[in-house]
Formats: sequence, structure tokens, C-alpha cells
Amino acid sequence: MRNWLILLCLFPLGLGAQSLAKPGLAGQLWQDTRGTLIYALQSPGRATASDWVGFGLGSAALALAFSQDGDWQAKIASHDRLGKGFVATYLAEPFGNDLYTMPLSLGIYLLGNYIGAEPLTEIAGTAFQALLLSGGATLVFKLAFHRERPAEQAESDPYAFGRPSLRRKHLSFPSGHTAGAFSLATAITLATEGKWYVALPLYGLASLSAWQRISENRHWPSDVVAGAMIGVWAGFQAHGWRQNKKSSRLGFFIGGQGPGLQWQLDQP
Repeated sequence: MRNWLILLCLFPLGLGAQSLAKPGLAGQLWQDTRGTLIYALQSPGRATASDWVGFGLGSAALALAFSQDGDWQAKIASHDRLGKGFVATYLAEPFGNDLYTMPLSLGIYLLGNYIGAEPLTEIAGTAFQALLLSGGATLVFKLAFHRERPAEQAESDPYAFGRPSLRRKHLSFPSGHTAGAFSLATAITLATEGKWYVALPLYGLASLSAWQRISENRHWPSDVVAGAMIGVWAGFQAHGWRQNKKSSRLGFFIGGQGPGLQWQLDQP
């Protein structure tokens, strides 16, 4: 079943690959990737009061989950059926898995360019950039904290962390699946103007993906809360960049230390 899912996700990529022959498309893809990263790094300076309130509420939820990690994880993993059903296994888990979502979103983006479907290109491009951003952000945190997964322990200890390193083990915090799922849900919802009938199933899948990771002993509850926060942030940044990139300018200037280039992005 999973092999068929992979082939299904690769199908648009195969069809859309021909669009890479279009002049400037590969450069545009790189520009969007770089621009999204710059825009995201500047996000604290653009944050509004409501943004900080949202961050505060998310941080409070993270602190609560962290304090209850051991008990909540054990209860969900021991008695949960929701995270082991067909929908969770074959829809929610792939929805948060970059192995499926990255080639699918990129393929739809390329296919949209090939057939000239601008709305499709916009949605898929936003989703692809959000996935790249959330994946990069989660990797940085994983390598910084090296938290042990529940499945990696003989005795449950949710507070087993390591020192920052490039080792590819003990990468529980934060949940990459959850970050990917929520970045996808947020990016597509924003790209479709926040329609409830788009948001409801997408965030439902994202939440089920997070639940499934706890159920399968892959993550602690605080891992998925942190992943959801990163995912929502990444979705907003990817959408924000695409909405504002037409007002960005690369200009030449002469300053006190001589000539140079200046990148300016107008604030929303």
C-alpha cells in the first residue's frame, strides 16, 4: 500500500519535470526558496501583538505538555486505537511524511507551470516552500537537543536530552512529521484564502498525524506541540513571502563604505 502511495506522489513530478526546460523556472524556484528563508528570518521584526499572543499560548501548551509527557505518552500509546487505524496509517502518517509530501507538492508545482495553471502553481509552491522551511527548522532543533524517543528507551524517561551535535540519533524533539503536516495544512489553507472546508480536513489530518506519532512511540506529546508550532509558523512565512515578493527589490546603492547591493522587502 505504501509503495503505491509513493508512486502516486511521484506521478505529478514525472509529468511536471518537463516544465524545468522553461527558461528561468529553476532560477525562480531557487529565488523563492532563498526569499522564503530570508523572510522567515526577519519574522520577529514583523511580529504583531496577535502574533506574540499566539506564540505565548503555544509556549504555554508546550510547557504543559512537557510537564506531563511521561503520563500522557504512556496513556495514549497503551490504549489508543485512533492512531493505529486505516486513516491514521495510510492518510495521516503520509500527510506528515516528507517522503510523500515533498515530491507531491514539487510535482504539482512543476505540473502547474507546464500546463499554465497559475492557482495550482501558487498553492503547490506555497506548500513546497513551507515544507522546506519546517523541515530545516526541525532539523536544527533536533540536532541541538538530541532527545531520546520513547521507543529508544528500556525505561520511560521523557527528559533524556543530549548535547548539540551532528549525530543522527535521538532526534525526538521536535516532531518532524507534525511540523510537516501543520506547515502543509497552514500553507494550503492560506493559499486558498482560509476556506473552512479546506482548513477543517487538513488540520484534522495534521492533528491525527501528530496523535499517531505519539501512539506509535515515536514522540512525546511536547514533541508534537513544538512541531505544530513550527509548522504553523512555516506555513505563514511561506505564504507571506509569496504575497509580498512582488514588492521586493534588489537595488544598487553607494554608502560610506563604497558601492554595494541592497535587498529590500516591503513590510506587509
